[in-house]
Amino acid sequence: MASLNRPGVVVESFPPSVSAAFRTGVAGFVGPAVAGSSPVPPGPALPSLPQTLLFTSWPHFADTFRDSKGWLPGIWLPGELLWAAVQGFFANGGSRCWVVLYDKNASADPLAAVDIGVTALASIDDVDLMCAPSLLDSDSLTAQQQLRLQQQLIWSAENRGRDDWFLILDAPRPPAGTLTVEAQLAAQLPGLRDDPTFTTLGGAAYHMRRPNNAAVYYPWLVPGGDVEPAPGAVATSIPASGHVAGTFARTDLQVGVHKAPANEPIDGIVNVLADVDDVATANPIRAYPGRGIRVWGARTLAVVASPGDLNAYVGVRRLMVTLDRWLVRAFEPMVFEANEVRTWVRIHRELNRRLTAMFEQGAFQGSTPDEAFYVKCDDENNPVEARAAGRLQVDIGVAPAVPKEFITIRLVRSAEGITVA
Repeated sequence: MASLNRPGVVVESFPPSVSAAFRTGVAGFVGPAVAGSSPVPPGPALPSLPQTLLFTSWPHFADTFRDSKGWLPGIWLPGELLWAAVQGFFANGGSRCWVVLYDKNASADPLAAVDIGVTALASIDDVDLMCAPSLLDSDSLTAQQQLRLQQQLIWSAENRGRDDWFLILDAPRPPAGTLTVEAQLAAQLPGLRDDPTFTTLGGAAYHMRRPNNAAVYYPWLVPGGDVEPAPGAVATSIPASGHVAGTFARTDLQVGVHKAPANEPIDGIVNVLADVDDVATANPIRAYPGRGIRVWGARTLAVVASPGDLNAYVGVRRLMVTLDRWLVRAFEPMVFEANEVRTWVRIHRELNRRLTAMFEQGAFQGSTPDEAFYVKCDDENNPVEARAAGRLQVDIGVAPAVPKEFITIRLVRSAEGITVA
């Protein structure tokens, strides 16, 4: 502090602490636009597509598209499934979402239309969850067509400038005939996880990258209860992604991004479409008497190399992509800063503050911060030649907490009575 030997005003400059506040649990919905009826008298032309809209509550969304008479005329409208998904998002704890309406007839190839929608959504840095509840909105889609649309969604999510968001996938449309939900989903999953035959829009072969930042939830849900159906609604079942995205947002707020929304109740529905058995790497939604309808899985689509591969867990992947987003935002202001000790100290301070806060939330293993993470930024990993080349390196290691999927309780009966261990 400057010397204050006589009355007066002293101005001092202090480098501010990096402000890296940002939201999580912000959902992005992509879906085909539906043209509303023509207004009377005729109004202005419909806006060009894709159209990107921000909503912060369910009334905000609903009042944008309907009034007491039904759908508003002269605007682009969401489909019935997208309407139900956004309502489910807000009903389950979501507070902010973006909706991209795209023209599904913009190209003769429906995959190109999906790519246009995802590309528009990818430009919104606010979004960290992505859903496409209207992707499979036609009863006429074959199993192969549904698979290709889902593959395109994954490819676009991975290749349109974003690797720091999480994709919530829906199961295929409810099967007809004797095929079960589990059999239908199990037949589709290999194509989503490891398909060397997928071809991109440009015609190039693309090996699906065994997506770590994606999870699928099944079965479809039965809407009902205290919800507002879309004007003229006819759907008796809806995909789960919007409701699940809301539980993501709720657990982000209550616990943190490291907590997957497993064993969490889902509101705004009255039942699941079918009682389902487990399907490897997919997350079932089940009805439990007295406990409601709950998400009952926390697995990504990752193809794990070993039983201990942490990429298998939704909470771990969301923790890592959220940390990635935070790091970029926190340290972009430091580009062109002097690569010297004071900068290193500042980086250590910001990282330790953030990682300690996450440790206290329960995001990491270990009984102390030293056991949970480390940060290294000094002259050892920033030698003179690296500094001369304008390069600054920071090494960070974390030990993510892993969800307990199985809890064993031992009941012992003996002469002394019954004990639980």
